[in-house]
Amino acid sequence: MTETNTHPEFSTASEKPQAATSHKHSLIIGIAIIAISALVIAVLAYFYRGQDADSPLTAASRQSAQSNAGDPPQSASPEDILEAAKAAGCNLTPQEILDPTRFTMVRDTRALTMMSLSRDESDAAGAPPISEGYTVGWFNEGPKLGSTQGKAVLTSHTYFTGTALGNELNNGLWSRGDIIKVEDSNGNNACYVYRDNAHILVENYDPESSIVYDEGNSPMFAMVVCSDWDEHGNPLGRMIYYADLITEHYPKQPPLSDHLTDASRSAEATESE
Repeated sequence: MTETNTHPEFSTASEKPQAATSHKHSLIIGIAIIAISALVIAVLAYFYRGQDADSPLTAASRQSAQSNAGDPPQSASPEDILEAAKAAGCNLTPQEILDPTRFTMVRDTRALTMMSLSRDESDAAGAPPISEGYTVGWFNEGPKLGSTQGKAVLTSHTYFTGTALGNELNNGLWSRGDIIKVEDSNGNNACYVYRDNAHILVENYDPESSIVYDEGNSPMFAMVVCSDWDEHGNPLGRMIYYADLITEHYPKQPPLSDHLTDASRSAEATESE
């Protein structure tokens, strides 16, 4: 931090006493300036009051409420998505990606590193090293990316302070219809189109649900990131971002509600009470 000079500056104002009339005028002008300043501060406070940093339990909860409220946002047609996928060089008859190394968000033209991970010490899908905020992990004990069924589980980080992929996702990075391309080191690829998200608090998670892990049903990926921080920096919730596999037969996937079990829907209902 650059140190500032703590010594007072020499005043350029005259030190000569002013006439009584001058003092009166100065007092009136001073009061007017203070009143105007107070008004400006009040207006700015009103304008910015909704833009303060989110409290630990608001950011993901608000996004979840927005994504589930009313009709889904208008998105590109299936034909548009297929054309965009072709333009991005997507393989519309993808094979399973055995060792994904590259995760590209086509609209942002941003490519991230991927790594293959197994379970962590808590028996959950592993996440990349904490220092790698923009690395995407693939859980290698579940469905593979490019598979014709089931959820390929992906993980990335959200930082309590700072910025990582999870922070951007929770702040609305993806829009419905965004295309994500996953590749291996040989250039084989499978592409997905972002569909929707789900929000759940850890205390409400049912391990028997299919909200994250699912060997069957339609092919998609589920990107899991942390959310809902407490005052000590512990994440109390998770945001899960779903994207459907794009093939020449797209779309033949059910709506989001069809791949959430009764248990996971019950957990969501508990959160809203």
